[in-house]
Amino acid sequence: MSRFRRAGVWGAVVRVGLAAVLVAAVLAPGGLVEVVAQGTPATTTATTAPALPTITLSFTDAQSTPAALTEVTEAGGAQVVRVVATASTATSAQVNVTVTVGASGGSASGPGTGASDDYNSSAASVTFSINNGDTSGSSGDITITPADDTVVEGDETIRFTAAAVAGYQAVTAVDLTLVDNDDTAIELSLSPDGVLEHTASQSVTVTAAFTGATDSVLAAATEVTVTVAGGAGMDGATLAADPSSPASGDDFWTDLTSPANQMTISIAAGSTSGSGSFGLRARADSVDEAAAPEKVALSGSATVAARRRRWRRRSCLFMIG
Repeated sequence: MSRFRRAGVWGAVVRVGLAAVLVAAVLAPGGLVEVVAQGTPATTTATTAPALPTITLSFTDAQSTPAALTEVTEAGGAQVVRVVATASTATSAQVNVTVTVGASGGSASGPGTGASDDYNSSAASVTFSINNGDTSGSSGDITITPADDTVVEGDETIRFTAAAVAGYQAVTAVDLTLVDNDDTAIELSLSPDGVLEHTASQSVTVTAAFTGATDSVLAAATEVTVTVAGGAGMDGATLAADPSSPASGDDFWTDLTSPANQMTISIAAGSTSGSGSFGLRARADSVDEAAAPEKVALSGSATVAARRRRWRRRSCLFMIG
């Protein structure tokens, strides 16, 4: 601060930050002192720190020329995986990366060899480096051995996470997919498997049954929609589109009216099959079809449960003599 006197006024120049403010004391009427300030206050400019670089994780196989990898298969036995860490910019010093195998957040159980484990790993964690001046580094071999069970559980994930790396943003976890190899299907069967032309309706029982791996597909009831249709080809029977009003050229019709020619079979929770019946009437005509009976087709469809990976539909035929 510096002082001055000018024209009977005492004052001072006070430096605030980078700006000087003039403060003057003026003798006002009545003997009071009025303080007058002149000048521009200092301003402060905020600065934003640059964003930290990133590291991302991915997988490769263990070939001499590694190929990108995203999954292992349940039936594939022991499979070798390497973790790759890629930096967004070249490193200015060696960077060490520690990765945990099977971290929480993945849907597959493990690693381990227990009855409930979906896979085992040769390492619970790995540490490797991105060398000075490089943008990526790779771990050594990690052997993932899936448990080849018969449970239809769908594809699951094995999660890999990285510990915090100084000078870098938090590393996002990455998942390795464990592909389930178990399958199930529904197969339709009929009783009887053929009917005769007749003036009266005849009862046909349809059974829908699980086949293949069924260990975990029965936790809830499964609704199977069965559709009756005319057979394909030259020997196919013609189905009445409107069961309540068959046309003269129709070979057969059903008592399924809502919706037309469809029925629902329920496979209860804890069961492997379910059945339902419908009435079928085959038109009695004068054509001798014993040598080449006409065919009726039945097909089924069902909503796939959340843990089923695949679903097949089976069709069946029966004859009208």
